Order: sequence, then structure tokens, then C-alpha cells
Amino acid sequence: MSFRIEEKVLLERNDLLKIKEFIFKNNGGILHPNRKISSIYFDNKNLQSFRDSDDGCLPRKKIRIRSYNNFQDNVLEKKITSVEGKFKKSFKVLKKDVKKNLDNGMYDTMYGLIYPLTKISYYRHYFHIEKSIRITIDYDITYQSYNNKIQFFKDYNKLILEVKSNSPGTVKNLENLIPLRRVRFSKYCSSIENLMAKNHMQRLQPNL
Repeated sequence: MSFRIEEKVLLERNDLLKIKEFIFKNNGGILHPNRKISSIYFDNKNLQSFRDSDDGCLPRKKIRIRSYNNFQDNVLEKKITSVEGKFKKSFKVLKKDVKKNLDNGMYDTMYGLIYPLTKISYYRHYFHIEKSIRITIDYDITYQSYNNKIQFFKDYNKLILEVKSNSPGTVKNLENLIPLRRVRFSKYCSSIENLMAKNHMQRLQPNL
């Protein structure tokens, strides 16, 4: 189990050039080519994962099937936040198992029976500073209700910058690394909030 440090910054689209300039001026560079990411988030009928995240409860968990390269590669991810820190468990998933989980849901030890609820898609830039700090920038974020394909929300003006490291010593002075305001932000929580608002605050429910 590997705990990691994460810092998130909420930006506007016109901040992108400024951030890139900052990265390259601080011994940074491109880590990977840009790519599109799609994630389908699971929750139980009480939206407990959403509520735990929104309230900041510990421990808490987010469960998703993440796809890269237009659904050619599928990964089941469990992001866990505990008193000790944050860590992620990842498992490759075959297409037939993805379909099974989407059709029938799956069982989680914390939340019980969970079902696909929202789909979140976006594009991601990958950068690094030195060797141990990774920076990603997400943009063109789209939220969509999994069971009602008509419900969706596009957030094209917002950028999510995230700094990650497994070495606490390398980010001891992280607050000075990127001189912008930190935020507590969850794409999953944002998707639920925006889709609820778009649906006149009606309660989103898994397809039971």
C-alpha cells in the first residue's frame, strides 16, 4: 500500500498558458502525451460514497471503472481516503466483466451493492517537475447521468490542476510550488451536484 500526497487547484481556462510557463521554468516537462479519460462512478442507492466525500468523512471511498483510449483499456479503481492518507487500488478489467458490472452492479465491503451512476469524461495534460512530482491538468470536463443519457453538464471553462507525489520530502514546500489557491474538489461530487441542479434538484438514483 502506497500513500501519496495530492494537492488540487481549481483554475480557469485562460490560466493554462501561465501554468505551463511555470512548469517549464521550474525544471519541468511533458510526462505523457495528452489523452481522453472516461470514468463511470458507482454508488449505492443512498449515494453514500457521494455523501461521505461531500462531508469529508474518514474513511471514505470512490469506486469507478476508468477507460483510456476510447474504452480499449479498462481499469477498476478504488480511491480510498483514510486517517493515514490517500491511496488507490487498481485492477485491470476485461470487457465482459465491465458489461457485467454495468448491467448488474457490484458489491463493495464499505457500501454494499453499488451501481453505475455517473459518467465523467475529460482530457488530461501530463507534466512533471524534476523526477518525483507529477502534475496533471484536466479540461473539457463533461458530466453525464449513466441511466439517463439526456442529462449532462459540460464544464469547458474550468481546469483542474493536481499535484501528486509519493515522497513527502519532495513536496515539503508544496504551498510555494504553484502560487494558486488550493481547493477540495471531487469530480464525482461535482457531477452529482451539477446533474441534480440540471434535473431541478431531483434525487439521482442508481437503476435498481
